Amino acid sequence: MKYSIMEKFLGQLISLGISIYMTRFFSPTDIGYYALATTVVSFIIVFSESGISSSVLVKKDLSLSDLSVLISFVLIIGVIILFAVEIGIYAFGGVLLDGTTCMLIAVLALRIILVPVVNTLSNFLIREENFSLLAKLKLTSVIMGSAAGLVALSRGLGIFSYAVMFLLQDIVALALLLITAHKGLRFMLDRNVIRKYSKYGADLTAIGLFDYVFQLAHAFLLKSVFGSFALGSYWRLNNILTMASKLFSEGILRAYLPRLLRLNDVDLKTEYIRIWQPLMFLYSYLLYGVLSLIPLLLNFWDNGWQEAGIYLKYFLIAALMYPWNYFHFSLIKIAPLDGRRWRYDAVKKILLGVFLMAGYLLKSIELFMLTYSISAVISWLVNVYLLQRTIGMDLRLEIKVLMSSLGLGIPWVITMSYIDSNMVYIGLMLLYGIGFIIKFREVYRIYA
Repeated sequence: MKYSIMEKFLGQLISLGISIYMTRFFSPTDIGYYALATTVVSFIIVFSESGISSSVLVKKDLSLSDLSVLISFVLIIGVIILFAVEIGIYAFGGVLLDGTTCMLIAVLALRIILVPVVNTLSNFLIREENFSLLAKLKLTSVIMGSAAGLVALSRGLGIFSYAVMFLLQDIVALALLLITAHKGLRFMLDRNVIRKYSKYGADLTAIGLFDYVFQLAHAFLLKSVFGSFALGSYWRLNNILTMASKLFSEGILRAYLPRLLRLNDVDLKTEYIRIWQPLMFLYSYLLYGVLSLIPLLLNFWDNGWQEAGIYLKYFLIAALMYPWNYFHFSLIKIAPLDGRRWRYDAVKKILLGVFLMAGYLLKSIELFMLTYSISAVISWLVNVYLLQRTIGMDLRLEIKVLMSSLGLGIPWVITMSYIDSNMVYIGLMLLYGIGFIIKFREVYRIYA
C-alpha cells in the first residue's frame, strides 16, 4: 500500500509541476479560453458516464461479464454524445462561443468517450484492491501525457498543448488498463445488468449534474462580466491549489477506501479519527508551504500573472478544506442515505447560485473569486451534517480539528493581503517546512 501512495503522490507532483511550468507560457486570457472549453466538456461527461463508474466501486456482486456490459454501455453512450457534440459545435458553436473555445471543445470532446471507460476500469481495480498496479498505470499515463504536452508546446500548438496533454493521458491510461488489467473483457450488452447499476448511477449523476451546472454558470457569467482574463485567473489559481491539495489526500484515501467499505458504522468512526484527523495537521503545514511558493512564481512571470496574483488569497479556505470534503464525500457514498444524496447536493448548489447571482448583479469580481471557498465551506457543513446522521460523527471534534488547521494559515492570510515581498514568501516556506518536519515525526511515531 505504501508504494501505491508514493506512486500516487509522485503522479500528482508531476502534474502540478508541469501545470505550473506550462502556465508561464500563457496569459490568463489564453487560459480563459481553455477553462471554458474544459468546463463545457466536463459537464457533458456527466451524461456519458451516468454514474456507472461509482456504482462499480460500491456494488458487491460485480462479475467480469457485468463489467463488460457496463463498459460497452458507457462506450455506446459516449460515441452517441460525441457525435451530437461535434455536430452541435459545427452548426451552432460560432453563435454562442468564440472560435478558439469552439476548436478546443471539438478536440477535448474525445474525452467524452475516454473518461467514463477509464474511470470504470480504474474503480474496478480499486474494488479488487489492486492499488499498486493502478498507481503504476496512472503514473505512466501522467508521465507520457505530460511529455506529449511539452512536445506540443515546443511545436507551437499554444493553448492546444493542454488538450494534447490530457487526451494522451486518457488514451495511455485506457490502453494500459485494457492490456494489463482486464484481458477478459468483451463487447456485450444486457438490459438487466444495465438497469441494475443505472439505478444507483442515476443518484450520482444528479449530484454531478448539479455540480457542473453551477461550474458552467460560473464560467459563463465570469467571462461575460469580466472577460477571459478573469476567468483564466480564477481557473488556473483554482486548478493549481486543487492539485496541491491532492498531493496527499487522494493517495491516502484511495488506499484505505476498500477497507472503509468493509467497516460498520462504529468502526468507520473510529478509523476516521485514527487515520484521517492526525494527518490533517501534517497536511496543513505542507499546503501552506506550497502556497507560499506560488506568489513567488507569479512574481517572475510577466505575461499577466502578477496582476492575477492578487486573487490568490480568495482560494485559501477552499485549498485547505479540499481533503476534508473529498474524504467526507467518499464516506457519504457508502453511508445509508436511502437514495436522497442529490437532494442535499441540490441545497448546496441553490445556496451557491444565490451567492453567484449576487456577484453577477453587483459586478463584484471578489464575490466571483470567493465562490470556490464559499462552496468548500457549504460542502463541509452539509457533508458533516449527513455523516453525523449516518455514522454519528463527533461534530465538536471535527470543528476543533478544522479550526486548528485553519488557524495555521493566519500568517499566510496576512502576508497575502498586505505584503508583497519575495523574501517574506521564502521565510513563510521555511517556517511551514519546519512545522511539517516536526509534525511528520509525531505522525510517524503514531503509525509506526
